[in-house]
This record gives sequence, C-alpha cells and structure tokens, in this order.
Amino acid sequence: MGKMYRIHPTCPHCGEEHLSLVIRLTDEEQAEIDEFSKSHKDANWWDKIMDGPGLIVQRRVICGCCRQEFSTHAGVWEEDALDFDEPNYIPIGKYPVF
Repeated sequence: MGKMYRIHPTCPHCGEEHLSLVIRLTDEEQAEIDEFSKSHKDANWWDKIMDGPGLIVQRRVICGCCRQEFSTHAGVWEEDALDFDEPNYIPIGKYPVF
C-alpha cells in the first residue's frame, strides 16, 4: 500500500471547511504521484501549484463535525504526505491552532 496523506475536503452536509482527514493511497495512486513529483523535481513551489495536484482521488469519508458520510474528490500533492519533511514547508493540519 501507498503512504498516508492528509486531505482537506468540505462537508456538503454541515459546510465544515476545516476538515483534515488522513487517507492511504493505493500502490497505483502512489506511483502516479511519484511520477508527477519526479517530473516537477526542479520546479519551484508556484509552478507545482499552478500545474495542479499530482493526483485527484475519490474517497468516502466521514465528517468530524456532523458524522455524516460523503464522497469527495480531493487533490493530493507530494507535500500532503504525513512523512513529508522540508525545512521551508509548514504542513496544513499538522500543528493544532487551539
């Protein structure tokens, strides 16, 4: 199985915009995001963002607020991996605000 990644969907039931959910990619999905990362190895962060996500996945998830299940399409970048480490990058959802 692929690595663990964090996605940030919006709940269609309660409208919560601050969900931070963890998913695991399949081997095929992981290979696709690895290929995208290799092709953008020398690109700056702006070019990576403008080219779109390395992968778009569809998952059924449960909202942490209203507990309703829903289907979402989420973009996944290399930086969304739970084990991604770069000194100039602060991952969304890793550090609690409150």
